[in-house]
Amino acid sequence: MMKNHALSFSLLSDEERALLAQTDRWRWISTLQGEEAGAVEHPVHRQWMEGKGNTHAPPFREVMLTFRGSAVHSLGEKIYERRPGTVMLFDHYESRDLRGADHKTGFHTLWLHFHSRQGLTWNSNSCDGRGRYFQEIPTRVLTGSPAATAMDAWDCARGESRGGLYRALLRAQLTTLLLEALGRGEADPAAQHHRQVVEAVKHYIDAHLADPLPLHGLAQIAGYSPFFFHRLFVKYTGQTPVDYINGARLEQAKRLLLEGYTVAAAAEGVGFASTSYFSDLFRRQSGRPPRQWVSAMQAKVSVPASLESSGDGRGRRRR
Repeated sequence: MMKNHALSFSLLSDEERALLAQTDRWRWISTLQGEEAGAVEHPVHRQWMEGKGNTHAPPFREVMLTFRGSAVHSLGEKIYERRPGTVMLFDHYESRDLRGADHKTGFHTLWLHFHSRQGLTWNSNSCDGRGRYFQEIPTRVLTGSPAATAMDAWDCARGESRGGLYRALLRAQLTTLLLEALGRGEADPAAQHHRQVVEAVKHYIDAHLADPLPLHGLAQIAGYSPFFFHRLFVKYTGQTPVDYINGARLEQAKRLLLEGYTVAAAAEGVGFASTSYFSDLFRRQSGRPPRQWVSAMQAKVSVPASLESSGDGRGRRRR
């Protein structure tokens, strides 16, 4: 049973609450089969999309529900109009708008950010008629089976060629998550909530070490500006995001090296674009270059030859 469930709903107008009560009338847009229709021509937005840093294609999934106003938003190379009741699904590495634009004003949206199969963050933001953005509902965290169930349904829907059963299941799961987000009520105390958000982003980092992990992308998952997110991350981890990412990548690289990966393959496997940079960072962290570190670790676990050849057999390794 959810407590204080009236709080988030009270932020909505009567028209917005009525929209949420008519989920059967929602319009779904995604690249899943049967949901690609409805693209529009918008020369101004098309030109804006071509600007540096206006769009991005992160490795995480997102869902956006619009319940006030109309605006356009990109999905891949196409442009769609989002109006009240429009739900847009953004899959892994699908391009989408990153920044606001002068021609996109007067709307209110709810975002779900799936940082891992174990959890998600959500927040609600609005843009007034003068292009000013406001966070109506601050970022919150949800962990557990609902996120994993939705991701499983999304995976199955991607490979669905006919029938639409998994697409229907995905819609049902996401509808539940969207309504639950708005019905959660009061957030945890700020300190506890901030810690939960940072932990959620850490889980995302650990699951995507081989992917690009720019600060602005991590901040978007957290629902904060890059500057504020950086401050929070340092406060609750004692490390900058870059230091945490590098440390996690080096630990994973060590496991790969012990499994027989070459230095170059291990570096690439954990997201380092430069083998020389990886080797230098590895040496500074471990005190020796990668190959020497592997040799030292292998020497620690090998059995001395004198024990292998002892006459009474007591020093031989068991099979």
